[in-house]
Amino acid sequence: MILDFKADLSRHDVYANGVELVQIMGIDCDDSGNRITTRLDTEKKLVTSFTNPVLVTDNYRIGKLDPVLRDTVFALYSSPKRRVIYDSVAIDFEQRKFPTVWGPSIDTLLFCRALKYLKIDYQLDEFTNSVEIGSGSGFISKYILEKNPQIKKAILVDINDAAKKCANTYINDPRMSAIVGNGLKYLANKKFDMISCNPPYIPRFTTVENNPYEGIGLLSGLISDGSESLTKNGILLVNISSLCENKELKLIKDMNLNYEKIDQLDVPLKVFRVLNNQSWMDYLLSNSMKKETHNGYHYWQTLNMYKISRK
Repeated sequence: MILDFKADLSRHDVYANGVELVQIMGIDCDDSGNRITTRLDTEKKLVTSFTNPVLVTDNYRIGKLDPVLRDTVFALYSSPKRRVIYDSVAIDFEQRKFPTVWGPSIDTLLFCRALKYLKIDYQLDEFTNSVEIGSGSGFISKYILEKNPQIKKAILVDINDAAKKCANTYINDPRMSAIVGNGLKYLANKKFDMISCNPPYIPRFTTVENNPYEGIGLLSGLISDGSESLTKNGILLVNISSLCENKELKLIKDMNLNYEKIDQLDVPLKVFRVLNNQSWMDYLLSNSMKKETHNGYHYWQTLNMYKISRK
């Protein structure tokens, strides 16, 4: 399956490709009428499109399709292999190949859209090195490398060894180095032109450090300590959810940092271990989250992309 997102995130195209064309789409004969059992992965067929996507996998919108088309799309999504394309940058991600590493999600794509806007509005040509903290699939750094040929070195840091293996598998670029370790400790006594992080952004009254969805400790640590690892004109680019925005903006101001919101997107909260944890949900509802049922989902947040720099 191929998921192709337009650069402005105005449309999401779903394609069947390769053997799916035979097994799901029924295109099982060649031009001469002979039966075939497979096709090349480069062969594809547009199945459906969604406008203004707010999720990479939007079960509600898929469920509203014509029944045959609905079941076809669900069958495509059941495949462990998918190619995700944003702004001509692609990653061929295989689900469950690298345990606890997730493929690109809507916040990943928003992050890349912010990078695209940043490149238009901000001088990046002098930036020669970058580091991504909590790199996951590595798609953000792959986007940075492909869109910024002046970058000479891109470091990807993640506490998960599987993320390193994932990056080394899907990013074929000699400028990239993947490292396993604590991102904040790695930044100490180093300087970078760009520090990027799409961190955990769902606050919780308790934090389990080995769970990447719990707490906002990494985000707060990057603002308070990571900013010291920026070069003179360097920038920290982070995703700050509306669920924790007030707290993090106060920290930014207390640290006397420059900040600018460069992009945002309203998305549903779709983290099952949060949604099904009543004490966690009660905590969020008593603080910053509201129940606003529309477009098939009860709970929404605004993902805000901030550019932070030292004064």
